[in-house]
Amino acid sequence: MPKSHKTKTASKWLASGLVPAERSEELIAASVLLASDIPLGARLDDIAAQKMAVDVEMAVVVAADNAGDIDLLVHLRDKGQHKASAKHAKKLLYRAKQRGASIPEEQTREAVSLSRSPEPLPSLCSSFDRNGGQVVLWGGWSDEDGSWALLGIIHDQRGLESVAWLPRLSRSRLRSVMDDLRERRGGELIEVSESFAVDRFRLALQSAESLQTRIDGDKTRVRRMLEERAEAADEHKEEVNLVDDQTLDACSELLDESLLDGWLTTLDDALDRVESTLKSQIEAQTLSIDSKAVTAAAGAALAETFDADGRNRLAAQMQINALLLSQTERGALAGCAATLADALVDQDNPQRASTFFQAVIERLAPVEDFLEQVSAQSTDSAEPPSVALGAEQEVEAPVNEAQDEQTEDSDEQNSAQTATTDAEEVLDQDSDTTSTEATETAETAETAEATETAEATETAEATETAEATET
Repeated sequence: MPKSHKTKTASKWLASGLVPAERSEELIAASVLLASDIPLGARLDDIAAQKMAVDVEMAVVVAADNAGDIDLLVHLRDKGQHKASAKHAKKLLYRAKQRGASIPEEQTREAVSLSRSPEPLPSLCSSFDRNGGQVVLWGGWSDEDGSWALLGIIHDQRGLESVAWLPRLSRSRLRSVMDDLRERRGGELIEVSESFAVDRFRLALQSAESLQTRIDGDKTRVRRMLEERAEAADEHKEEVNLVDDQTLDACSELLDESLLDGWLTTLDDALDRVESTLKSQIEAQTLSIDSKAVTAAAGAALAETFDADGRNRLAAQMQINALLLSQTERGALAGCAATLADALVDQDNPQRASTFFQAVIERLAPVEDFLEQVSAQSTDSAEPPSVALGAEQEVEAPVNEAQDEQTEDSDEQNSAQTATTDAEEVLDQDSDTTSTEATETAETAETAEATETAEATETAEATETAEATET
């Protein structure tokens, strides 16, 4: 735990002297213990039986090792309030002994006194998924509920969407919950300060209530807990310093950061529109087929794809990503992320973010692949004029044949409606057919349909002949 976020925070408090009011007593005692110009016995008398949380005592162990205060490390090894800090002090003393320092033998440890409260559960926060969702877990401890966690699902635009209260939560159960969230939602979960989690819940609740978003769970509890910790959150407001814009050129490293996976996937749809824009410009010969020129044009087109609301949303997510990065060992990228967020909403100079968008283009849709595709399409479409003309003639022939087929089909349909197959044979005969031939045809016909299809004059003559024959 010497490298945990809580220990690092306590170390910063000790180094700067800026401490939260509710923990001032134990931090003052820690500062007294680190006053190496005063004999250790006098220091111990001054702090009497002051209790320290494990993060503060661990910070004292780290500071004592940095100062080479062997006596204090021995005291913390033998009589420290927490097993974790005593164990780490023992490890540091062993290393010092290997370097030649004289280390007293370890005394039989007295029973370790419990601190005033067990260490609270850590607060955790995930990166954004591609839909703008984020998991925030606010951890703590109280006499009534033991180790507790408030689990919230937050949307970057709609605010708080659901919340779950998890009292008396063991660390093993917490790990199980976190593993389940990682499996179902993906993304990385980062340990953050309590003030960070409180701030995320506060902003999310405000957004949800202003937009009248439905919140699944007990939002009354969320509001009450936020009111109880309002002062502490304001005192520990966290910020990330911006970097020079020239440094933003090197921020393509952000694209390798797993925290930005969900953020980058929101650009996929925009990349399709950028590709269409570039093709139109190349066809209109307003853009040369040059890798450098196309890359610059693609970055500008991607930046222009987002309206003011779209840029504000991307910037807000990136600002949260910057704060998350500042809580990790990749804190060097936090300033780049914060600067990018600032560039995205810079209305006076909207081109500031173009450099980063060019890097996005190169990573997600390499220009070389795009140019190869354009060249291949140009080669396929480029044919000699004679061939093109021939192709037009070949197209006209099938069209005429299709028209003839349609005419024949129409004639066949009309014939089918007016006569049977026998009647069609009669209609195929010459118009000079004699009345005798008509009489023979009428005698052999089994139906009246053939008679109806003959011409009116032939029908009359055939009828008279038939009557005479029957008589």
